Amino acid sequence: ALGAPTNFYGVKGAEEYCLKLDNLQDANEIRDACIDAFEKASKIRSEEERKKFLTFAVIGGGPTGVELAAELKQLFSDTFDRYYHNIYCAQEASVYLLQRDGELVSQFKMWMRRYVKDVLTNKGVNVLLNSTVTEVTPEGIFLTGGKFITAPHVIWVAGVAPKLCPFTPEASCDASGRIHTNEYLLVPPNVVPAEAGIQARIFALGDNAHVKD
Repeated sequence: ALGAPTNFYGVKGAEEYCLKLDNLQDANEIRDACIDAFEKASKIRSEEERKKFLTFAVIGGGPTGVELAAELKQLFSDTFDRYYHNIYCAQEASVYLLQRDGELVSQFKMWMRRYVKDVLTNKGVNVLLNSTVTEVTPEGIFLTGGKFITAPHVIWVAGVAPKLCPFTPEASCDASGRIHTNEYLLVPPNVVPAEAGIQARIFALGDNAHVKD
């Protein structure tokens, strides 16, 4: 159970310009970035410029992205609205949620996917499905087809990559590096080289495991 770092899938600029959400420190950085953005926006006189500056994009429509987008919108509309009286937070702060597939939280049943989308839309989150990010810049994000969305603040929660196990040969992993296991998450004994000197049974857990069935 080696954990899993953020997977940026080779998208240009994603690692350089995106915030991520892997641990508590990342969460603190997102919170601080939000506060900093509103502090700066409170000094911008033009409403149009404030709207551009207060655009946040969450990339990844899984459970983490869905929850984060909803929390951001609530933070802006409820909490920040009390402090920044010269900003109409509910109108001027935008949150986009981008998902490359046609459904949010695709691992859940269809009724749940529709319910989640309806809740986010009612909260004011801009849900963009079938939207694949091809590049991230300091000013915003490019999608397939060349469409550009101005978003100075981008958070990447589109997936994770497994950490490779040092004693497991490459042949026992799938294309993404997850270790093949049986239905009990047990790593077949023949994949551990004899020179490793390991006799105990080995299990692969979480994002390090590839379970066929």
